Amino acid sequence: MDFPPHTDPETTFSFPSGRALIYCHAYTLHDMINGAMQRQTNACRAKARELGYAIGNTLQDIGFDDQQQIRQDLNRPTLAYALTNLRDGSYNALIVFAPDRISLRPADVIAFTDECRRMSVLIIAVQPS
Repeated sequence: MDFPPHTDPETTFSFPSGRALIYCHAYTLHDMINGAMQRQTNACRAKARELGYAIGNTLQDIGFDDQQQIRQDLNRPTLAYALTNLRDGSYNALIVFAPDRISLRPADVIAFTDECRRMSVLIIAVQPS
């Protein structure tokens, strides 16, 4: 079978090039102090480069509200800022370390993913599960 010059018959899926927004989230202050946030950031940036994305912005979020309660849902200012940037079309991909960085609640992750799909934004997780 002949393939057009831009098609690789060995590739089942290819990522489009474009701009990626990186979103990193730590649920504890300990994660911030012990370097876990920086490891997430480095891994997400490496994934963006591996897939050919230009890195437009890197957002780092700590999962506490004003009362120092852990925020496990989608109600976080940094995540809201990320969504604003995705909605305005500045990025065509969101790279996260793992799906639970979006939320610990599966229903929230599904809702967030559906919203990104409607915006034609691809969510890429460094560690899918």
